[in-house]
Amino acid sequence: MPALFFKRKQALILASMLILSGAAILFAGNAQVVAQERPAAGVEKHLIRWHDLLDRAAGASVDVDAAPESLKALRGQIDIVRQEAMRATASQEEALAAILQQLEALGDRPEAGAPPESRAIADQRSALERRRSASEGRIKQLDLILVRAEQVRARIAYRLRSQSARQVFERTPSPAAWSTLHRIPAQIKDTLHKTARALRKEWPPLSSERRFAEWFLPLVVVVSALLFALRSRILRRIADLQSAHAHRPSLRIRLALHLALARGGLLGLGSSIALVAFLLGSDERAFIGDFIVAFLSASAIAAAVNGIGYAALAPGSQRWRIAPLCDTSARSLHRHIMILVGIVATLHAIEYPFSRNIQVDKALGAAASLVADCLLVAGLSLLLPSRLWRSDPRSAGSLGEDVPEGSALAEASIEEGGALRRAPSHFTLLRALVLALAIAAPPLALAGFDALASYLANNLVATVAISGLALIVHGFVREAITAILIARRLGDSDPSAHGPSGQAEPSLAFSAALEGTDGMLRFWLMMATKFLLLPALAVALLLQWGIARGDLKEWAQAALGGFEIGSLRLSIFDLLIGALLFAVLLASTRWLQGALERRFFPQTRLTPSIRHSLKVSVGYAGLFIASLAAISVIGIDLSNIAIIAGALSVGIGFGLQNIVNNFVSGLILLIERPVKAGDWIRVGEHQGFVQRIKVRATEIETFQRYSIIIPNAELLSSSVINLTYRDAVARVDIPVGVAYHSDAELVRKTLIEAAEAHAAVMRIPAPVVLFNDFGASSLDFELRCFIPDARNIFLVATDLRFDILRRFRNQGIEIPFPQRVVHLHDSSPRSKGGDSRNDAQAQAAKGAFPDDR
Repeated sequence: MPALFFKRKQALILASMLILSGAAILFAGNAQVVAQERPAAGVEKHLIRWHDLLDRAAGASVDVDAAPESLKALRGQIDIVRQEAMRATASQEEALAAILQQLEALGDRPEAGAPPESRAIADQRSALERRRSASEGRIKQLDLILVRAEQVRARIAYRLRSQSARQVFERTPSPAAWSTLHRIPAQIKDTLHKTARALRKEWPPLSSERRFAEWFLPLVVVVSALLFALRSRILRRIADLQSAHAHRPSLRIRLALHLALARGGLLGLGSSIALVAFLLGSDERAFIGDFIVAFLSASAIAAAVNGIGYAALAPGSQRWRIAPLCDTSARSLHRHIMILVGIVATLHAIEYPFSRNIQVDKALGAAASLVADCLLVAGLSLLLPSRLWRSDPRSAGSLGEDVPEGSALAEASIEEGGALRRAPSHFTLLRALVLALAIAAPPLALAGFDALASYLANNLVATVAISGLALIVHGFVREAITAILIARRLGDSDPSAHGPSGQAEPSLAFSAALEGTDGMLRFWLMMATKFLLLPALAVALLLQWGIARGDLKEWAQAALGGFEIGSLRLSIFDLLIGALLFAVLLASTRWLQGALERRFFPQTRLTPSIRHSLKVSVGYAGLFIASLAAISVIGIDLSNIAIIAGALSVGIGFGLQNIVNNFVSGLILLIERPVKAGDWIRVGEHQGFVQRIKVRATEIETFQRYSIIIPNAELLSSSVINLTYRDAVARVDIPVGVAYHSDAELVRKTLIEAAEAHAAVMRIPAPVVLFNDFGASSLDFELRCFIPDARNIFLVATDLRFDILRRFRNQGIEIPFPQRVVHLHDSSPRSKGGDSRNDAQAQAAKGAFPDDR
């Protein structure tokens, strides 16, 4: 009975587990279906909402009464719709790709006459095809949303540009016309009355406000005291830096930062703190509140500009100056900058509260705009004379063109110790353009184009300010890079010893420290800085001149989106990423080659030629991998490369045949290694040591230190004598002749002793002496010995010849001169009886040359 109970219990447990497993499977399947249907339902809801928004935006784009603010808000909503639609499209495309993979796994439908597939497979196929059709439909609807959004957004952008242009070019009555002039005095009187009423109305409540008296004024006092104490400490630090004996390049940057804080940075910080505190403490602002806000903001900006300008220009000391200007130009430029900043701050402090609280008549507004434009143009024109931009040759980063020799400016420059430089021509053109536009503003205002004149004057001032800030950033980055590189080169040594008079002038005092690799690194770092600064400057200027952020973003996306070449779309961003990846992989390959040469190869017994082959092979492999990775990132289909290669094969058959032949020959040389780096080879009339085997040719260095470039194909197609093919052992052959009366055995012994006495001659194989021939004038012997290094063959042969000559002289062995028997024949006819005189001469000649045979 107990056994039966336990069996029933086990059966119940097993049945329960089966039921729960089936339920879990069904729940998982339903959950998967729900998860797949849930995004589809969400997309359908979004499609309805997006269509409604686009309908409203399309109606507003043609409404003549639509306000610019509402159009801008609609454009921002359309941008959000585009982003959401693109994300939904990407999600639907991923889902469609998964469905297509599942359909591909099921295979094709059975053909007619083939056995039918199972019911389950047919149901799954039908369900997947329905889902595929639904996904494709949603993708098309999303594409329609994107197209509509692009069209509506383009219409809104055109409408906004038209409204902006209409406002800028709107013409009003001229402030110089009598109809406007005769009303200005009454309007000025009315505006002053309104201002007085506002002051009488607002000042008592503001002065008696509890929060204003309890915490705002004490906060201002405490912050001012703290900033004053900090400024005193910074001034002492500045004095210490200026009196430092060792003028390191980094001191220039540190001193500039301290000057920026002391001369205006702390005051700007205090004004900003007061501004934030006032904004947080005041619920509603009127004329006085707006005036305080304008005054504090203008004070903060003016103080910041004063500090940054003083730090960059350093009017009091040339050696601490960041900007490449002479003393006179730096002082004048800083003074004129502060005049312009004062004008801008004053106009802002007046215009901000009046525009928000006092209703001003159009005639008075036009006159006030004319006065403001004239003041701005006057302040801007102070910065444009060429005498303010005269470069100092002793300053770092001095740019410009050299002054012609012999001129008065050149003479003055020579007396000052440098070559005077003018401002670059493109900078002169930019100054002339800014001056022409600035001068055009007041006449435009007098002609009634008040908005256009204000647009030009305000944007020109802002353009000069933004460009000046970019130049200052560029100068600080240049100084930082120079300081880092010089500190790395000089180390802990006193850099003042490397410069004239111990002055901190990197361009002259440390020019020697920036030559070579550091100079090249500095150049490329500065190029990268300009590459980053110029786009940022362009974006800031475009925004300042009224280009909408959405338009800039769209242009940037279009630029980064790339361009199409046939069916291939190349993105600038992808090209940059591909180039960066290629550079990184190539640098990694060079690092790996260096690591192999420095760490791995010294721990092996590989010959230098094998090391060179392995190093070159690693370089080729890295180049190949880097190229494939860059091509993949760019998005080029590798199958297209095969097509391109097929098209290039025709060109290879004609113009590129030699190049490909040499390239393949180079690969064969690296694999078969009949010629290796370090081998001593003879090719035709040339001989020397192989330095390196490149892609196209092989470099050979002769004994005269010449470099001979031989195509790789020539090394394979012609006969090459490799004197060190198997090893570096070489045979030294020294032929020598002795007189016939010499002792041959003594000659042999002497030659062997000379060879064995030389330290470079190998004992195995032993030196040998060959008796080659009985010569016409001597007995011909030849000494043959081996040396371990073929590169010493000429030196060893020379030493042996000197030693053999010395030993022969000690042994009395004679090395004869070449001997000849000369017979003189007289071809002239003789008289009968002969010519006794000729016979005597012949006899004398015969006696002069005895026959030694």
